Amino acid sequence: STTTPGLRRVIGSMEWLYADAAQIVDSMIPSGRELFARQEFELSDLLQATAKVSDLSVYLSTMPTFFWIFVIVLVYNIVNIAAALMQIWVDAVIYHLGIIAYIMLLAVVCKTWPMFIWYLRETFAHAREVMAFHSRIVQFHGVPPSL
Repeated sequence: STTTPGLRRVIGSMEWLYADAAQIVDSMIPSGRELFARQEFELSDLLQATAKVSDLSVYLSTMPTFFWIFVIVLVYNIVNIAAALMQIWVDAVIYHLGIIAYIMLLAVVCKTWPMFIWYLRETFAHAREVMAFHSRIVQFHGVPPSL
């Protein structure tokens, strides 16, 4: 089939877009893991991070009380709205499907509950690894464990 000259001109003018997209995709190709010369944090990095967090706490402490009340009420409302939407969804499924919905929802619960327990166990295992890592950092810099 033959293309019209106008279409060829449009396709030709879009080549820059293809070139830019190809460059972006090429830069997204995963590279090998970069190994750092030293895996442990420097004490100065830890102190600097602590100082930045303390600066943030100073800014947050100057926020008015009504701001914090607003944030707490906002989060509370968002959670309640999400729970209400979930309840509406479950009620609609049960209304339209009847007893079959209970069987389907039971299957979903039985399928997903072990995964929740697995994630919970993995979370605690990760927390233990992080605590062990931080204790190695403290020991590496000679800080007494009592601190």
